[in-house]
Amino acid sequence: MLRNLKSYCVLISATLSIHISRMLIRKSLLVLITIYLFFSNANALVFKRRPRPDPELSYFLYTVAGSIPELQDFYGLGATVSRIGGSEVDITAVSLCGEAKYFEEGDFGIEFFTVLDISVFSPCLTLSLFYTDLRNGTWPEGERGINSDPDQTFYLLGSKICGHGAELSWNLSDYQL
Repeated sequence: MLRNLKSYCVLISATLSIHISRMLIRKSLLVLITIYLFFSNANALVFKRRPRPDPELSYFLYTVAGSIPELQDFYGLGATVSRIGGSEVDITAVSLCGEAKYFEEGDFGIEFFTVLDISVFSPCLTLSLFYTDLRNGTWPEGERGINSDPDQTFYLLGSKICGHGAELSWNLSDYQL
């Protein structure tokens, strides 16, 4: 009986020492990570980015083709010009056309035009503009969720939709995250 009690005490002692050593390792690891985060040169919240290379003018021409099933097929052309005049300004223009399935007069068409990041008084204050013109467009709308009925769909029809706007941005931190 004494022998069983002695081996039982050794087993309890070994289990407690393993538990204590694991707890100490966890706490010391937590302390090391905290020290590293507070005293390192860079952390994930705020850092100074590398200097950006001088912007170069670039342009892209691309074709666009797509389909909204049972509503309309479309195709078109798009163009983007980036870094105009050595600045951060980008211009994109896209024109799409196709058959309008729920409209009897005319085909589907959309044009949109964006100008992004025009500097206003300083590089930190930028202006972006957009313009959209949609003719004979259809958009399906229905219930959402796992229990939704796929047959309960209605269609938003627009024979002439125009939209335009602007955004003024003030960048305080010189591209820092």
